[in-house]
Amino acid sequence: MSRTTLSISAAALVAAAFLGANDAKAVRLDPEAGGQALIYPYYTVRSRGTDPFNTYLSIVNTSADGKALRVRFREGRQGLETLGFNLFLSPNDTWTGALVPSADGGTQLVTTDRSCATYAAPFDASGMNREPLSAASFAADGPDRTREGYVEVLEMGTVKGATLAAITQDAGGTPHDCGFVQSRLVDRADIAAPSGGLQGTLTLINVASGMDMTVNAEALADLATTPYYRDPLDGYPDFSASEIAPVSSIQTVTHVYRLLWSNGVDAVSSVLMRDAVINEYILDSATTSLSDWVMAFPTRRLLVSAAGTTAARAPFAASAAPSKPGCETFSNTGFNRETQGPVAGGSDYPEHPPEPPPPAVCYASTVFAVGNGQTVAPGLFGSVNTITSAPLVTYVFQNGWSLLQFTGAGASQGLVSLPGSSRVDLRTGSVTTGAVRVQGLPVTGFLARSFYNGLLTCSGGTCQGSYGSAFPHRSTRAVSLVP
Repeated sequence: MSRTTLSISAAALVAAAFLGANDAKAVRLDPEAGGQALIYPYYTVRSRGTDPFNTYLSIVNTSADGKALRVRFREGRQGLETLGFNLFLSPNDTWTGALVPSADGGTQLVTTDRSCATYAAPFDASGMNREPLSAASFAADGPDRTREGYVEVLEMGTVKGATLAAITQDAGGTPHDCGFVQSRLVDRADIAAPSGGLQGTLTLINVASGMDMTVNAEALADLATTPYYRDPLDGYPDFSASEIAPVSSIQTVTHVYRLLWSNGVDAVSSVLMRDAVINEYILDSATTSLSDWVMAFPTRRLLVSAAGTTAARAPFAASAAPSKPGCETFSNTGFNRETQGPVAGGSDYPEHPPEPPPPAVCYASTVFAVGNGQTVAPGLFGSVNTITSAPLVTYVFQNGWSLLQFTGAGASQGLVSLPGSSRVDLRTGSVTTGAVRVQGLPVTGFLARSFYNGLLTCSGGTCQGSYGSAFPHRSTRAVSLVP
């Protein structure tokens, strides 16, 4: 083993000891073991043509503890809640459900899962529960606005005592007494501190075309050390809960940071901050391929005021007018698979024409189609929550990769932690204390792409030759000590 490798290994041990002593409960991402909160960056029941997508969700409790969870479905424009309920998972339990189109042009959650939950409607004779997503918070837009958005799950605490006995399944898989928690009889003494271990997946499936795209939920670990259980009709908690630790831990290639904040929202935002997002695109004409980039900003709703005001808090931009949402500008650089980048074109103008405004993202959950002159928005998912200038990529390339850099003033300023923050250099093990700037925006998401081969011969008959896949975004971080 080289001296350099030994040095880095020793520094890593120093960092681990540092975090073990100081950072036992600091908000962090944990894609391996899971966490106390899950973010599903997108759901949709829209369609590009006549065939709608459905969205399948799973929530997995990998721990030996019973869980009391708050599950929230949020529409994609402002992140307003459209459906929320408490879900109780016994040890090692899994809940599943699906979002499908409803008869009124909106969305409904359907599930046959028997894990205890505070649904508004009972299960029907077929064993199905149907919960409509509500448009009450945006009645002027109607139920169509519920057709795409994102989902968040928070662990309010672990469950013990009589409550754990009630939600635990018998040998046939049926909980002993869901009515106990549905009637809001939960004794707060039965709720202990959250312990994590939540994992989940989302699947965007188009039954008619045969496409299926699946990604993991984003898992946030070590949010809280005390329980914050509330009855299902209580709007509390969310990522602004006072119980969430105002401390976060993030790691770059060269450093581990322990960041102190004045509130838990900034701690959650900081671990999701990226200054640039990277992914591929495929637009092959032979397979009429489509590519959509999904981006969700899970804390945006807590930092950008509702319509009718222009207020916002870092790192998000304020609105220019009360009737318009605050938007985040970005630049985009793309390449084909042979390293060719943007090609400058000529102009017939005697002078340079005025520059168009830069593209921007304006919603809590945004989808933008990638195009090259062959395809146009609304792209693969038929999203209406798209960027202000579409399509995202307008090169002549049929495939390649792209880097999206956030360029707005808020993203450039980013978030600045409190002076007691610190970092460990993984190369040397040295520790430096001081305020830290984390630039960019708190974002998560993925690329979804499709291939169409038309009708194929299958075992003497015909079948759809349509395929889909999804890939999480890669990203870069910009983290630095404040001079």
